[in-house]
Amino acid sequence: MTDKYNEALGEQLKSNIWQRTQEAAANMSALDRAGLVADVAGIFDPTPVSDGAGLAIAIMQGDPLGAAMSLGSMVPMFNITSGMERAWIDMNKPKATATDIAKVEGALGIKLPQSYVDFVTRFGFVVFGRDDERRWLFSYVMDDGTQKEIRQRGISFLFNADKLLNIYRYMISTDDPDDETRPMLPPGYLTIGSDSGHGRILLEIEGTPGRIWFWPQSDWRWGTEDNTRLGFVAESFEDFINGLRPDPL
Repeated sequence: MTDKYNEALGEQLKSNIWQRTQEAAANMSALDRAGLVADVAGIFDPTPVSDGAGLAIAIMQGDPLGAAMSLGSMVPMFNITSGMERAWIDMNKPKATATDIAKVEGALGIKLPQSYVDFVTRFGFVVFGRDDERRWLFSYVMDDGTQKEIRQRGISFLFNADKLLNIYRYMISTDDPDDETRPMLPPGYLTIGSDSGHGRILLEIEGTPGRIWFWPQSDWRWGTEDNTRLGFVAESFEDFINGLRPDPL
């Protein structure tokens, strides 16, 4: 087979089968779902044609688990550059385990978005901007009801499961009614990452779960002074990652 044929076959398999495999994985438990992604990512290399045959056979046989195993890293959800992946491999940050996913979901009574689970189990709780392009910039929209302002920021890193829960609980705490700084956030947003300062990347877990927002750092309690708005970033975690841009500076 020619290289062009192999590439075409790989692309066809990606476009036709990925959605069906995602649907199958969505019906798994949190432990099975996260464990499957982690196992596949650690076992298979990104070789679309060699894995494609097993993938097609599994789909035709109605075997979603076999299909997901064959798919593995062959069909990434994310537009990750080779430079980003090399930087993450060199840093060797921990990857989310099935226990990590279950801990967060159990503590908050939620189901984490599949794209977020796939990313942190495959790539880990990574640091951004260490690749040659420094691909870490994102845009967010601040809307005050009368006008919209587009701003730019960079994501520095993703919190691991324990830190994520600790920061979330701290920022939404209402234990001290005399505390003029907390809660810092409105209900329904999970702190999953940080910029290079104290700004937070937020995952919406109520309302429209899965959307990504940005909280600019503020010293005031939510709803007071300058802490009254969040910046909208993306409709999903996948869109957020795929929309990161290089830093020209």
